[in-house]
Amino acid sequence: MDNFFNEIALLLELDRSIVNKDLDLTKLEIVPWDSLAVVSTIAIIDEIFDITVDGRSLSGCKKLQDVINLINSKKS
Repeated sequence: MDNFFNEIALLLELDRSIVNKDLDLTKLEIVPWDSLAVVSTIAIIDEIFDITVDGRSLSGCKKLQDVINLINSKKS
């Protein structure tokens, strides 16, 4: 999961130290959790986990834990 957190930190222009499962995606100030971030996250998930997630499901995620749960549900 560290690779995923590292990539999300780069994508959202956040300090890696604050990127964890409790990160609130709805309160991002620098780079919002918008359609571009969602599409980029889909690519990151595909690259790291070799799975495809639905953009609608991903855009509904409020916290990074929700994204992790979505990834885990696709992996099983």
